[in-house]
Amino acid sequence: MKNLYLSDIHLGNPFFESKDYIIKLLDNEYNKVFLVGDTIDAWEENVDSIVEDYKDLIDKLNSLDNLIVIKGNHDPSLEDLKIIFPNGVVCNDYFDEDNNTLAIHGHGFDKLIIEYSWLAKMLYPIQWSFERFNIDLSYFFRNLFYSIAAKKEKKYYSKLVLDIEHEIVFSYVRYDSVIVGHTHFPKIVNNENVNYINCGDWTHSCTYIEYNLETKEFELKFKKGE
Repeated sequence: MKNLYLSDIHLGNPFFESKDYIIKLLDNEYNKVFLVGDTIDAWEENVDSIVEDYKDLIDKLNSLDNLIVIKGNHDPSLEDLKIIFPNGVVCNDYFDEDNNTLAIHGHGFDKLIIEYSWLAKMLYPIQWSFERFNIDLSYFFRNLFYSIAAKKEKKYYSKLVLDIEHEIVFSYVRYDSVIVGHTHFPKIVNNENVNYINCGDWTHSCTYIEYNLETKEFELKFKKGE
């Protein structure tokens, strides 16, 4: 038996093209299914329209009796999420005592979101315009920063490079693992303090995490064909 972790699906985003794949993935029998934030992209489109457009996927999620929905910064309010996912556990974070693991979206450690949320939302229409031409500015600049930081510190892709990653690990040393999304950088880093696990996203990397309850191991998996 396994747990499934999906993050940053961004329903409503023009880059999301994996609806049928996720529905098929959910046909597998999982012990728990986690949506680790930014499931509904309320920055991108009207929430009611998103729910209508992706009714089959949302219905599939609501058919599960083991769904945990964690709020991300692009998601609508907790109250709205509870309406969309009435059969799920909807929360800001979730502690799984079975494996001493905390699941959060991670935007609470993003200085741009915390200190300059007004700026992020002001710039979003510019990003929106570029997305219509299949150009994701935020993803481009994240990759550029990541590449420079990795070369500077002589670390591989799997290591902790971003400040947000270091802060999350430092803040949650009392847990065995912390599972996040938000940055769209999929990785598993077995840190001596706490394991850092990022699910990635479904607009570019198309990745997810599975946790094997028997072997007690996390595995980063990619959409087949990617």
